[in-house]
Amino acid sequence: MRSVSTDLDNRAPVWLALSELFLDTAVSDHYDAIARCCAHSPYSLNELAFIFHYEVAPVLWRNLLSPAGHWSGFDEQWLISAVKAHVLSARTPLRRALLYLYSLCYRRYLHHHWQALAPRIKHWRQVQGNA
Repeated sequence: MRSVSTDLDNRAPVWLALSELFLDTAVSDHYDAIARCCAHSPYSLNELAFIFHYEVAPVLWRNLLSPAGHWSGFDEQWLISAVKAHVLSARTPLRRALLYLYSLCYRRYLHHHWQALAPRIKHWRQVQGNA
């Protein structure tokens, strides 16, 4: 797996795409666009799943609880700064333990969306390979 600290700037397009899953909208309408962005990234499916579960989701999950959450998209600069700050702070043992507990709470939500995205990402990668 790539070094996160040297790869943060390259992750921004993936963070932005995956953030669509945390909007107060019909997120399944965005699956293909998210999958295309992820397919164009240099990250393996395992790396993309890690980015989704442990980088993007911990920053944005609260939007799912808000009755008036964001629905038109997150501010890009805020999102990139917030995820970078989260990733850089997630290195302590306490922070890793909290992330694990968090992941248990949202496992079903994240799993549902990842199960829909992963085959689409594979599909778009095959299309790219045949082009």
